[in-house]
Amino acid sequence: MLLEHVVAYNYEAAPDRFKRVAEAVGIDCRGLSQQQIKKALFRYLVDLKHAVGLGGTLGKMGVSRSDVPFLTNHALGDPCILTNPRRSNSRDVAVVYEEAL
Repeated sequence: MLLEHVVAYNYEAAPDRFKRVAEAVGIDCRGLSQQQIKKALFRYLVDLKHAVGLGGTLGKMGVSRSDVPFLTNHALGDPCILTNPRRSNSRDVAVVYEEAL
């Protein structure tokens, strides 16, 4: 549910890595700017989510703004955040959740 939002947050910190991801999923990146690649990858991820039945938002799944602090704390405690291309503080993580509502 957060994939495109997390990619949007991290993209500027690792554009070459995300370009490789875009190419791996079949996006032709030749002649595209970084912003165009970002937009194409974002659109691909949204379309993929819809195709597999995850087209809704966190809000439509019952998550509310009042859940964001709990989710944020949980995400910050997840060891996977250490491999995130961009350093994240609690406000950064909360914004990603809020955007996904």
